[in-house]
Amino acid sequence: MSELKRNLATNFRRYTDGRNKIEYIVKIAMYTALSFVLYAFVKFPLPFAFPGFLDIQISELPALIAGFSMGPVSGCLVIVLKCLLKFPLSTTQFVGEATDILLGICFVLPSSLIYNCRKNKKTAAIGLVAGSIIVTLAAIIVNRFISIPFYVTVMFGGSYEPIINMLKPLYKTVTRENLYAWYLGVGVLPFNILRCIIVSVVTFLLYPRLKRPLKLETAEVYPDKYDLPTQGGAKDENLSSDGEKAEIIGKNNDLHDVNDDEDIAKCDEK
Repeated sequence: MSELKRNLATNFRRYTDGRNKIEYIVKIAMYTALSFVLYAFVKFPLPFAFPGFLDIQISELPALIAGFSMGPVSGCLVIVLKCLLKFPLSTTQFVGEATDILLGICFVLPSSLIYNCRKNKKTAAIGLVAGSIIVTLAAIIVNRFISIPFYVTVMFGGSYEPIINMLKPLYKTVTRENLYAWYLGVGVLPFNILRCIIVSVVTFLLYPRLKRPLKLETAEVYPDKYDLPTQGGAKDENLSSDGEKAEIIGKNNDLHDVNDDEDIAKCDEK
């Protein structure tokens, strides 16, 4: 818990500092734009397995990267903004987008919180699994009590016949009485499990490879996580200028790069 507080406090201090507000806005805009493109255009249905209006997409990926690197609030902000951008393109009277806001937060928030407790592969995996379970359960509850009733009311004046007709090509015996059993149990449940597995695996494999090129978790971003030794070997808490700190951080990062290259060379010799 102490490391979670420290990581959240570090992010808050960094991005509320006057010099870094623009950086924060630019990063949020970048993640939101990428998430919106994945949400609105990069998706595909599996009509042989799920209803045609359930599309496989990985738009939570940028939000998870933002949540892991910049904190849970940032990840949730990306979710909200990408869905708001989709509102003018909505074909569901905003029901689908509002549902995706709720479910996106249910996925990103617990995943990011757990990862920020201790930033390593183990907590990343635990966070993604926990987020997947939570969002899958939330999808069943939200669809049963909010999304489907509201969608039917707004789009079809309370008649379930149109939505039953949309499901019949796939679920031959669906009726008004067993609609939720078919749609939730055979549609929503496996669909969300599959989608969460895809998003989680891509995030788990991709995030570590983005840390260095995007400086997601480096000495520049988390200076308090790195020991900054002086020439005598001890940490100097009274460095005279930001320039000296930056120089020492750069030397440390160069040393880490050299050590990585040496390890790779040893592996190649073996």
